[in-house]
Amino acid sequence: MAVSKRLRYEVLRRDNHACRYCGATAPGVKLNVDHVIPQALGGSDKPDNLVTSCTDCNAGKTSSMPNAQPITDVDQEAFRQAVADKQAASKQRELVAAHLYATWRWAWERTGSPAPVDGDVRYFARRLFAMLNRGLSAQLDLTEIVFQAGSDLGIDPTDYLPLEYLTEEERAHRAVPTDEEFERARGAYPAWWAGWEKRDPAPPADWADHTFRRQLRQALTAGFQGDVIAQAAHAAGLAMSAELVAFLPETRSSGGGN
Repeated sequence: MAVSKRLRYEVLRRDNHACRYCGATAPGVKLNVDHVIPQALGGSDKPDNLVTSCTDCNAGKTSSMPNAQPITDVDQEAFRQAVADKQAASKQRELVAAHLYATWRWAWERTGSPAPVDGDVRYFARRLFAMLNRGLSAQLDLTEIVFQAGSDLGIDPTDYLPLEYLTEEERAHRAVPTDEEFERARGAYPAWWAGWEKRDPAPPADWADHTFRRQLRQALTAGFQGDVIAQAAHAAGLAMSAELVAFLPETRSSGGGN
């Protein structure tokens, strides 16, 4: 049975709108109501098995009597065990990430190429943790994935994932553009480079190129017209930014354009 919006709000109210794991508070973070003992392991939807945690909050507030008695607090022993489990999982994820990063660097250095620049390393780390946060280390041999990436001097390990493990965004990024998408996108990349070169004759780093290409795909999927995308790309280049999406208008253009 799903946790009601009313109960979610009461749990947030009981916990003073603060994460019970780290103490972070709204509005600085988004809060959600989480099961201490997962439902898959027999955890209930009762208040003593619910706790406020730092995740995206998609529960709405509902009416509540201001002087109502606070609902039952979370079971403390179960909560302490949950904290320990989460900390252990976080530590394990860090150890796995360190191993995978070392493998990637080793494969890269075996090619005899210069070491990746800091921006490329940070980009690799972001993409790596995106995979780990999806639990892929329990489903795939990520050591082989990052080894292939390093051997190809690749900075995005998700480019080497089998299709069935990709997110919708990653599938779209890897898909071959349709003729219509190619027509709309063809002016964006030159516009970005032209703007960038006005600020710095050196080309964008690989991480910036990857970021721009991903966001170009997002712009195409969102339905922006070619002229709008090209204008945003040029503005991003002038700002020496790969964040194309930040330079797009808030609403899609309904006009023509390439």
